Amino acid sequence: MRKQSFENIRERYMGTASQKNRKKPEDYITLIPLIAVIAVVPLVFRLYRYDTGLSGYDHFAADGTADDFALHGKMVLFTIHSYVMA
Repeated sequence: MRKQSFENIRERYMGTASQKNRKKPEDYITLIPLIAVIAVVPLVFRLYRYDTGLSGYDHFAADGTADDFALHGKMVLFTIHSYVMA
């Protein structure tokens, strides 16, 4: 029997580097919207005051408003981005 080297076995089962299907930079163009969401959404902070509708109850504060620093702005940005992608 002939003794096979590791390189011969690897080329037979895995192929060489030039034979593998390599992705072109143009194939990654679809990832740009996802990268934009991942990069921009965590940076959105804005004070948004909204009426909770709970001021009519005795056990809640009289003003009936709540402050939101992150979720409302991120929701708006994510919704706009989803419409653009669709």
